[in-house]
Formats: sequence, structure tokens, C-alpha cells
Amino acid sequence: MAQITIAGRPNTGKSTLFNALTGTRDALVHDRPGVTRDTIRGGLATRPDCIVCDTAGLEREKHGIAADSTSMAIEAIAASDAVLFVVDGRAGLLPEDMDWARTVRRTTRAPVLLLVNKSESGRRLGDVHEFYKLGFGEPVLISAEHKNGFDAIYEFIEKNVPVKTNITEPERRTHIAVLGQPNVGKSTLVNRVLGENRQIVKDEPGVTRDTVKIPVKFYGRDILLMDTAGLRRKSNVRDDVETLSALKSLDAIEKADAVILVVDATRDIENQALGIAARVYDAGKILCVALNKWDLVDPSERDEKLLKLKHHFTNSFHQCHHRHWCSKYVQTNL
Repeated sequence: MAQITIAGRPNTGKSTLFNALTGTRDALVHDRPGVTRDTIRGGLATRPDCIVCDTAGLEREKHGIAADSTSMAIEAIAASDAVLFVVDGRAGLLPEDMDWARTVRRTTRAPVLLLVNKSESGRRLGDVHEFYKLGFGEPVLISAEHKNGFDAIYEFIEKNVPVKTNITEPERRTHIAVLGQPNVGKSTLVNRVLGENRQIVKDEPGVTRDTVKIPVKFYGRDILLMDTAGLRRKSNVRDDVETLSALKSLDAIEKADAVILVVDATRDIENQALGIAARVYDAGKILCVALNKWDLVDPSERDEKLLKLKHHFTNSFHQCHHRHWCSKYVQTNL
């Protein structure tokens, strides 16, 4: 399938544009810069043969999450058939825009459309002509929030991205959501299934913010994996971005056919994990509990650990008449 990548520095409205082009709310939108971290993909609403990629804001950090996010964004740009380079019309041309325009030109030979976002009010715009300095030709004024100026985007795509025929998508993929508390290894599990470092993994909670949907063929079956943000107790959530992330994670339960609840095997089962399991049960979904970090559990304690887990779930879900416990230990090397 053809790939169209949305790129630019942080807080220019890339995620809002992604949602508008895909006709979804898959990308988390917030006024704070740097909210998007993983690369999110979705089908272009007007072209079933095109995938739109929402990337993290391009930054110059050399280490940490921002550096990993930027690296993934550059990889998406390199793999693109077309690039939508987004700048902020209210802020005007910034040095970071110039830096990243040069990076895009070095990274890909794909056609680039320059979009001046947040242009719904001409009175609040700076000098639009200064954006010619980016070297991408005539800037196109748009408002991603109000879907203004999108005709030029669709014309650019039709002109530069040939229609790919013989696209055979499965009628219905099995939707599997990966849920759990922060820092239990959800993204590591997803990367392991994919066989590649598709999701950012750090030894700290709260790295994943969006629910990232990834189509994959696993043992001959077409699956849509949904990597979600970690869920904490409401009383521990102080940040509105984390609140939005949690709502997307809970929404993934409704969209899933089955849920893998990842639990940290080195800790006792917590009420929060049981609460997530209760939501899955109430939604009528299949629940699989994955004990991650099993290699860190002393072999002499494994039988007792598994018995405790069974006890917790048996007491919490006595209404479940069909429970199957697998006591076989599987080495995953996550």
C-alpha cells in the first residue's frame, strides 16, 4: 500500500490532520507539544490503497524518548510515497522548520506538500510568503481542525500517488488489545510478536500514550494488534494527557475480540489489574492473562506465584463458569 507521512516539528497540528484524513480519532490530540510518540498508521478515508502515518514532532534530542520518536519519524519519512510537511501559520517560520525541511529533503525523494496549518483566520497569520524559504514550493493554507483547504491535499495525493490495484485486505481481522498497568511490558510484548522494534520501549512508565493499531499476520492469521497506554488508578492520575490516554485504552476493550492483560510477574497481582480484567469480562471479551518478566521469578517460587494468581481471579470472578488455566511455563525472552 502507498504511504503518506505527516511530518513537522512538535505542535503544528499533525495529529489533528491525521484524524481528519483518516476519519477517525485514533491520534491523541492535545495543545501540549510532544504528545505523539509512536508512529500511528491509518487508512486514508478517500483512498483504500493509501496509509497515512502520523509521526512524532521532529526534535534534536540525542537521547531519551524524544530521540527515539524522532528516529521512528525519520524512518517513516524515508519509507514514504509522499510527505505532508506541516508548519504553524500562527507561529510563522521558525529555525526548527528550516532544519527539518533540510532533513526531509535528505531523507526522501518523495514529493512533499507544504501545509500551513491553523490558517482559519487570516488576521492571525504571519507572512505566508516566508514559508517559500523551506524549498517545498507554494505553501497551502489549511485548517486541520475545521478541514479547510483539504481539496489541495487530495489533489496532491491523486497527482503524486498512483492508485495501487490488487489491494486485498482481509474482510475482518481479529482485534487483540494489549492492556495492563504502566511499565509491565506491553510494548515489549508487541515488538516481540512483530519481530521488530515497532513501538518505543523504555524502562519507565507512561511511554505509550496513543492506542497504536498494527496489522500483522501471525501464524497465518490476520490480526490487528492494539498496543495501549498503561492504566493506573483514577486517584493517581493528575495529568489530562494521561486521562485521554486511559480513555483510549478502555475504548480498545470495546473494539477488541480478545484482550491480553499483561501482568508483572515479579509483583503481587494488584486491584488495578483485577479491575481491568473486570472491564474485559463485563464487555464480554476473551481474556488472556500474560505473566511477563517470568524469567525474573525464582523457579522455586513459580508454583506459588501461579497459585496466588489463580486464587485472586477465582475469588474476583467466581461468576465465570468457563475458566481454563494453563500451568505450562513458556519462555518468551521479552
